Amino acid sequence: MGYFPNHKHAERRNIKRWSEHIFRFFGLGQASEELLKFYTIQLETDAADGDDSLLLLLEPKKKRISKRVREVRFWLDPERYLPTRVEYLGKAGNRRVIEFHEIQVNPDLAATLYSVDLPEDVKVTKGFGGFLGLSSEDYESADN
Repeated sequence: MGYFPNHKHAERRNIKRWSEHIFRFFGLGQASEELLKFYTIQLETDAADGDDSLLLLLEPKKKRISKRVREVRFWLDPERYLPTRVEYLGKAGNRRVIEFHEIQVNPDLAATLYSVDLPEDVKVTKGFGGFLGLSSEDYESADN
């Protein structure tokens, strides 16, 4: 569920069938052997942020990925090797950045953490329109 409170809009999407594509395109949760099938991986020594993060640059090898992805950059904490930032640059020049703060390894999480209670005036639709900058008229309603 993606919730955009300023627009009184939420988007519901089952990403289970997309998860393999998401993980492959962003290079998440894969062993290095698997990543090397799809990406050329380079360790950049200069992490432009001025900190001591490690920067991995992934460039697609396969045409089916390079049609959509120009590169993926991972900034890793040098002590735990966990990502602190992921930057995705699409073929058309679109850029997505995900930053991770207050990282905890395997914390106890309440089941209610994943429950989203929306106000009654929020329109719920299917899809990822908000992520793409589309208006609610551009995609199918999920009220059914």
